[in-house]
Amino acid sequence: MLSFTPLTIEHHALLRRYYDGCDYHLCEYSTGTKLMWSLYLRPSFAQEAGCLIVRNRVDGEWVFDFPVPGPSGDVDAALTAIEEYCTETGTPPVISVVPEEKAPELLLRWPRFRLTNERNWKDYLYRAEDMAAFAGRKYSGQRNHINKFRKEYPNARFVVLTGEDMPLIEDFWGDYEQEFQKTSFNAKRELTYAKALARLLPEGWLLGGGLLSEGRLVAMSLAEKCGDTLIIHVEKALYSHQGAYPTLVQAFAAHFGGDCTYINREDDANYRENAYKFIAGQVKEGRQAYVICPMVEESEALDDVANVVEYSEDLSQKLDSSIHVAYLHGKMTGDEKNRILTDFYEKKVDVLVSTTVIEVGINNPNATVMMVENAERFGLAALHQLRGRVGRSNRTAYAFLMYRRNTMLKETAEK
Repeated sequence: MLSFTPLTIEHHALLRRYYDGCDYHLCEYSTGTKLMWSLYLRPSFAQEAGCLIVRNRVDGEWVFDFPVPGPSGDVDAALTAIEEYCTETGTPPVISVVPEEKAPELLLRWPRFRLTNERNWKDYLYRAEDMAAFAGRKYSGQRNHINKFRKEYPNARFVVLTGEDMPLIEDFWGDYEQEFQKTSFNAKRELTYAKALARLLPEGWLLGGGLLSEGRLVAMSLAEKCGDTLIIHVEKALYSHQGAYPTLVQAFAAHFGGDCTYINREDDANYRENAYKFIAGQVKEGRQAYVICPMVEESEALDDVANVVEYSEDLSQKLDSSIHVAYLHGKMTGDEKNRILTDFYEKKVDVLVSTTVIEVGINNPNATVMMVENAERFGLAALHQLRGRVGRSNRTAYAFLMYRRNTMLKETAEK
């Protein structure tokens, strides 16, 4: 029977032997992710049939990664070992974060296998060449930010970071924490994990790069190569240096992504996914939700700002098909708006994606969730009005304010 060993930082070389050639394209199948989030996932591992088998603790239950084969690994034998372990211990056989191409294999192996899609990981899997060039209309917003950064900091340059640069990195953490005003436990924990991972740079497998301006780092990134995917574990930039973040993303991809097909940026999508999961739970309980976007349609000048039309289409794909998503905006005719609102009041629509057209005069006591995208683009008064669209009954209401990563927030917004 499989015997699992708690995974610690001392096992990084062993993990790399498997993950170095892993082509699953998922950040969970990487050394950095296992080490950064070890206190959260409580991973343990076993080696069987030339494969790495990792077990994680999620929501109080043990779940398994899909086996990662070494050069002569037998995945079928490793899955059999998991089955035998689960039978012996009474552990439910749950494979978590299944690589897309491996799902059919599990469906054939276990006819009663239930596949649950709770995560659209492709949201942050990019073509390496796209990140290195930022070409085309889709990335016009990023190019604008980079141009502004280059104009303001003409002497800034990309540098490769190694173990010899630890003093420079420590200085960066000091500067970053001076500007880092977030008080949430999750934000502080993520920063602690990032700093711990950076200390592994001297080991050689972790890739580091940053933007150097006037002798100090203003942005830095840490990554590792797993198969044909460059997996980004850390991306940090000083809030005071606007444009440093996309400049770092492009420069890092150009330097390290040349022999990679994909870049997985391990973004902050988990926060959004958790919000989606919460919304789905509220709908399951018979409640409804609003999602607010600043714009009606896509804008080339504001490429990184959420718009109602595309967002509602994407959200429909991410939520269960039983959840009805509709959109509303001020450019619709009066009859169209009335029809959508009537459907929302009559619970024919579960999630309403809208502009601020609903911030006043809308009263649906059954709506318990308000999620605002690009909240940094709204004034405090508007956010207050939007928040007031929920909590209009004796049921507990919730508001999620999502803002663009690395946005410089004013003191009022941070509070």
